[in-house]
Amino acid sequence: METLNDGIGGYTSVQWWNARRSADFSGYDCAIINLGINDSLKSISAADTTTALENIINALRMANNGIKIFLATVVPAYSNGTTQFDAVNATIKTVAQTNGCYLIDLSEYSHTRKNTVSEAGHLTAWGYYTLAKDYIAAISYIMHQNRSAFKYVQFIGTDYTYTG
Repeated sequence: METLNDGIGGYTSVQWWNARRSADFSGYDCAIINLGINDSLKSISAADTTTALENIINALRMANNGIKIFLATVVPAYSNGTTQFDAVNATIKTVAQTNGCYLIDLSEYSHTRKNTVSEAGHLTAWGYYTLAKDYIAAISYIMHQNRSAFKYVQFIGTDYTYTG
């Protein structure tokens, strides 16, 4: 099983979709979409962010039957309590709800709020470690709450597979 980080530094959700729209989205059991920081910084409209995220979600679903999609809000180390980020987080939450995605609400539950996890606009090594732990906790919680939806998902680093 392969894990891919397909982020493009500095891109908004609209720029990411435009750059990757013709990519092969097949071969994935799950996807974590964490876009929105640059949408806030570059004043991308809620409508444009919504369209870009929905295009990504639709492309993933068209290429992968039964894919589990996790949509994450903006990391608080970047966005703690500012209106521009609050607006993007509200958009992300709405997109997750209306498109049947699992929400990873980093804006509410992440431990990346402290200034020790961020330096010059980016997470430090400790910040990325903290964020990874937050993702594990959030996804574990979501899976626990939705056990039947994940019964056919194989986990990286195990020999477990579903045999019917």
